[in-house]
Amino acid sequence: MPRKVALIVGNYVNVVDGVALTYGRVVRERLLAGDELMVFAPGPGSGCRPPIEAAGASVVLPSMAIPVQPEYRLALGIPRAQRRRLEAFEPELIHVASPDLAGVAALDFAAAHGLPTVAAYHSEIARYLRYLPLWSRLPAPLAAGGALLEGVVWAWIRRFYNRCGQVLVPTEATRTDLRRRGVVRPTALWGRGVDLERFSPRWRSPQWRAGVGATGAHAPPVILFAARLRWEKGLDVLCAVLRGLEARGVPHTAVIVGEGPAAGELRRELPRAHFLGALDVGALAQAYASADLFLYPSPTETFGNVTLEAMASGLTPLCADLLGSRSLVRDGETGTLVPAGDVSAFIEAAAALLADAPRRARLGRSAREYAAEHSWAVASARLARLWTEALGQD
Repeated sequence: MPRKVALIVGNYVNVVDGVALTYGRVVRERLLAGDELMVFAPGPGSGCRPPIEAAGASVVLPSMAIPVQPEYRLALGIPRAQRRRLEAFEPELIHVASPDLAGVAALDFAAAHGLPTVAAYHSEIARYLRYLPLWSRLPAPLAAGGALLEGVVWAWIRRFYNRCGQVLVPTEATRTDLRRRGVVRPTALWGRGVDLERFSPRWRSPQWRAGVGATGAHAPPVILFAARLRWEKGLDVLCAVLRGLEARGVPHTAVIVGEGPAAGELRRELPRAHFLGALDVGALAQAYASADLFLYPSPTETFGNVTLEAMASGLTPLCADLLGSRSLVRDGETGTLVPAGDVSAFIEAAAALLADAPRRARLGRSAREYAAEHSWAVASARLARLWTEALGQD
């Protein structure tokens, strides 16, 4: 049975990240399946062209640039004009994707109209605060304010999600973490998907490898990192690991894919790495398939879309043993996990994998097989079932 759903999303067109890509794909899938959807999200700043084309019907919410990450915008609620659009749409269900002011307004709207709500938990917003450059520049007593602010943000998150009918979490580890932090509403698993045609080992390219200097049968293996270049992605550990491998004389070529506020400093820290910038989907798929090891030390993943893309490409992942990565990477079976932040453990694991091509190949094949269980069709169908349950249509 078709559903009529309003989605309130914090980032839909402004930044190419996991949230925007997830909802763009989900909206297209559900529209093709016959659902009626309307997305409410911030638009680009004045005179700016968004890097992502909106899928389906969307309503732009007024917003402001977030000071510490101006590429992102904070929705300033749902004002009267946009609220009239929401009322005219007559949704049966409200799906909220961000615990921001627009999300609060959407929950208020749902309560006023007796509508069921689901809210997806996507990002470790509170934990991100630890990685703001501000704290490293302050004296120790003042820098401790970061922990206090993190506690305040968790209090907001806890209150927000405890107002929702159901909380959609990407992994069991995230569910456990939210329970530990006081989110008591019913939860349900909703994982993400990957395009198994787009991300595939068949896109491995000798020409791509030659472009980063990995030519010939005896070329050093290629380490790939791909993400938004922000410090909460574990960039400090990434730098330390690559420098450590170099100091130990471990042959490798480092390739960094992505852009972001930390790009300039990262280039200075890793002068020998190849920086490819932000890539379109086709070029990104080729990079995954053509590399030899995916190094992803991020400690803030709730799922890890890039890890799943790498696995679908047959690339062996080496990740931090936390939350999202733990849900995808089975240590010793589909990749390798090491304690988050443990530079020595990352160096040892990376060196061992770089020296053992047959092991990398075995893990890469298993990673691809595991990723095949996470197609977008599966993720979209799962979300549809959760919407149906929320509407009491089972």
